[in-house]
Amino acid sequence: MSDPTMAPAGPVADPSADEEAHRSLSVGLRSRKKRATWLAIHRAALELAGACGVDHVTVAQIAERAGVSTRTLFNYFPSREDALLGSDPGRIKRLCQSFLDQPAELETLAAWRSALFGYLAELAQDQELWQLRRSVAASSPQLWARMMGAGAATEQAMVEASVRRTGVDPLTDLTPVIDSYVASAAVRAAMWQHARSGSAGDLAARLDVAFARLTGAFSGTGRTDG
Repeated sequence: MSDPTMAPAGPVADPSADEEAHRSLSVGLRSRKKRATWLAIHRAALELAGACGVDHVTVAQIAERAGVSTRTLFNYFPSREDALLGSDPGRIKRLCQSFLDQPAELETLAAWRSALFGYLAELAQDQELWQLRRSVAASSPQLWARMMGAGAATEQAMVEASVRRTGVDPLTDLTPVIDSYVASAAVRAAMWQHARSGSAGDLAARLDVAFARLTGAFSGTGRTDG
């Protein structure tokens, strides 16, 4: 006969679950700390360049303004120019992975449209910094050329991701290649308009319009007027 005074035992806690939660929290904190340091260095470089000119900014000055050592700076950016441009190789990887993670039923262009919204949101999350980066790059032919080179590298990564997702041979089927460059053109158009409007308005909305025009053009219903 059971003892009515004894309450049933509750569920036994899983120690491994607690450990996993702790690890996830630690990883999240480290990631945010690294991001904050990356941003502080990039912002310091841009603010110094905006005030003194690109050619008059040194690595030591950037590190001092960001409150880090030069060694730490080089852990985040391989060069002064990379600190000025906010170079982040992981950004392209995240973009391509987001594209590859899109639902299989989406066509290539639609998958890029979805992935690129997150990519642009990351680029433009700080409007003031975004404007300053473009302004500083435009003041230096060398930096501007590097920025354009970074754009070309992004496009190449997009092509490779499209080929991987579709599984076709680009030497016999140009479709994934064309889709990648078309998606990139939509981004360029949206960013061009956004920059020249002084970043007024919504960059994501501009990208949406650009893709809508592309969809209309491919279906034969796109407008050709301004």
